[in-house]
Formats: sequence, structure tokens, C-alpha cells
Amino acid sequence: MGDAPRNTLVDIRSTRELAPKRALEQWESALAESYYPMGISNPQVERFHCRIRAVTYGVVGVSLIEGTPQCVYRSRRHMHRPDEQFLSAPFAIAGRGTVEGSGRTSAFEPGGLLLYDSARPTATHFNSTWGIMSMRAPMSSIVERTGVPIGRLPINVRIPTTGAVGVIKRFFRDLLEVQQSDPAAAAVLGEHAVDLMASAVLLACGARLTERSAQALARQQALAFVWSHHTEPDLTIDQIARACAVSRRTLYRLFEDVEGGVGAMVRRRRIGTAQAWLCADGVRSLESIAAACGFASDRHFYRVFKQETGMTPGEYRALQYPGR
Repeated sequence: MGDAPRNTLVDIRSTRELAPKRALEQWESALAESYYPMGISNPQVERFHCRIRAVTYGVVGVSLIEGTPQCVYRSRRHMHRPDEQFLSAPFAIAGRGTVEGSGRTSAFEPGGLLLYDSARPTATHFNSTWGIMSMRAPMSSIVERTGVPIGRLPINVRIPTTGAVGVIKRFFRDLLEVQQSDPAAAAVLGEHAVDLMASAVLLACGARLTERSAQALARQQALAFVWSHHTEPDLTIDQIARACAVSRRTLYRLFEDVEGGVGAMVRRRRIGTAQAWLCADGVRSLESIAAACGFASDRHFYRVFKQETGMTPGEYRALQYPGR
């Protein structure tokens, strides 16, 4: 497994102690550190507030960015540093705006994906409170995995987030949520982030997925299905395979690198949910938690929990609530 994901949290707002001009300077600095140099114009000076929650998985940065009205732009003066060229793929999740760049203006609103090239000037105008989820990776990594030349990338062209692109959007959204509750599991999922981003680019280009990208997409579909349905006690391998439109044999092959295979992956997801319950609730019965997490019986829950964690559910809870 690779290095642990690097987390960044930035929250900037103008207050009596922090003048709007200083808040804007801090925001530009935060954007430069988290992404690359950019400028801000036409901001809502009063009640200015912007926030970044970002995690880096290998070469891919995944972030949730929210802010008050402003224009975020990258001009030639921001490109004097010999930084590596990056490709960004943001999804709008709140608010509406427009993006100017590469000779066109595109609507930036929920339900669409845009691709940005850090080597090209761009200006994004937000006239209301907005939020975006963005992936960013070195252009060289994306070109290597997709085989698509930089000149063929559909820069600043709105791509609907339907079908497979929607699956990729949900994966990255869920990845940020998993990061908050189960960083270890997020690190495992994040190892495939660059392949999923490459898949999004191929789909945006209308190109056929490479075998590697297609496998990564199918794997993430399976992981997303397990994440959504792992609390169902009658969940089966066949159900997971059908949901991802692959055969049972293919599903096993997709997870042949996971110790214990698909079945163990489901059990560990249930154990992760049980651990969250045991940490959050000191009085709920263990029997109730077992049922809520998808275990068919109390005995099964106890046995699997001790096998995975080295302690019983009661012992684990006792560590969270010492002195009781």
C-alpha cells in the first residue's frame, strides 16, 4: 500500500479581526498551495467566506471547495513558475457560474463535468454561493494512462454527469466521505484514483476505455455498491456482480489482490460500520449493532469482529469509554 493520504483543511472568512483584503490574500495563497497560482477578482467583500477540504492520494488531489461570489482566474502571469502541467476535472455541486477559456464560455452548474488545463488561461465566474468537487493530477500521468494527446482533450467543454461519468463522480464524492469516517479504507480506495480520473477523461473524449481503466471503473462500481448495501444481511456475491454488470468470475478477478477476496471485503466494511457505531453510541446493545451492520447473527458478529480487530465488540467499546 502507498503512503497515507495527505489532508488539508482551509477555512477563511472576513471578520472584525481579519480585514477583507487580508482574507483575499490568504485565499489566493491557499489556492496556490492546494492547486496552483490563481487570482481573485470581484469578490463579495462583506461576509467573504471560502473553504477547502482536500486529500491527496498518490498523484491525485481530491477536494471539496466552497465559497461566496467571486471570479477565480488563472492568467499568463500566474504561469511563470516551471510547475508541472496539471489537468483538473471539477464537478459543480452547488451554485451556478460560467467558465471562460480555450476560446469558449461554458456553463458551470450541477450535473456537469469540465476539464481544465493549468497551462491555459481560464476565468470562472460565480455570482452566488458555490461549491465544487475537483480532481487534479499531473497531465503526464493522464496522458500516459489514456493515450490521448493533450491537444485532443475537450478542455472547457461541459460533459453531462450521466452514465459512467456519474459513477466516477459518486466515487470521488464517497471517497471524501469515507476519508472522514475510515481513513484506512479511503487509502485503499484512493490507490485507484488516478485510473478513475483517466476513465473520466476517456469518457469525456468519447474514447474507448483502456482495459486498465475499464477494470478500475468496474472495481469502483463494486466498491460503491458494497458501501451502499453492506448492511443488508442477505447481500450476495451474485448481487454485487449483477449490479456491476460483470460475471462472478470477473468480480473475483477484480479483487484477487484483496486478502480473502470479495467476501472478506464485505465483512471488513461491516466491521468498519460496527466500529463507528461502537465509538458513537455507548449504550446501544451489541445485538442491535450487529443487526444494523448486516450480520446474520450475534455469534457471527462476535466471531468476525474478534478475527478482524483482535478483541470482542465489548472490549472495543470499553476502550472508547474508559471508566464506565
